[in-house]
Amino acid sequence: MLRRTLSTLLFLSLFALGSIASAQNPPPPTGTPQTQEPMHKFMVEGALGLGMCTGDCDHIGPHLGLHLSGFTFLRPNIALGGTVAYQLLNPDYNDASLSLLQLSGEGRYYYTVAPKMKVFGLLGLGFGKMSFELGTGDSDDTYFLFQFGAGADYMIGPNITVGGVVSYQLNMWLGDFEDTVNPLYLGARLSFFF
Repeated sequence: MLRRTLSTLLFLSLFALGSIASAQNPPPPTGTPQTQEPMHKFMVEGALGLGMCTGDCDHIGPHLGLHLSGFTFLRPNIALGGTVAYQLLNPDYNDASLSLLQLSGEGRYYYTVAPKMKVFGLLGLGFGKMSFELGTGDSDDTYFLFQFGAGADYMIGPNITVGGVVSYQLNMWLGDFEDTVNPLYLGARLSFFF
């Protein structure tokens, strides 16, 4: 059952990204001056944000998340890359810690809404590890993840943008953990292009 669900999510995500990548932009009308944005090849970014747990989260409060990403641009509006994320969750138990460490592949489609502003949609697939430590012992579990979201970038320099992102993540546990812990993440981003 889990394998079928993961296969379906992977197929739908790859189909969506493939459809976006094959879409052609219509040519500008004749007689209109063509302005083209500079084509960046790579982007690195860092994000710091606030996460909220959805699902079976009675004893988990808001938490901090740190995301580090690298992307390559296939076209001016299509980027593929990867993200390493660490989220330090906030359990209500004394002397307890709960964290998520994950690695994911991500695709983004950008749309220019103003000369210095772009918005984007994102899809991601990956895996991660949850670690739980309590005074009496510790445990961990691994999971596959499917992530979707949106964000915005504002250019503050020729190669620097600031922005925000909101994403929702569905975790599919591979071990004994049976609770539903799906993070909703709101982050502030700083990106460098080269």
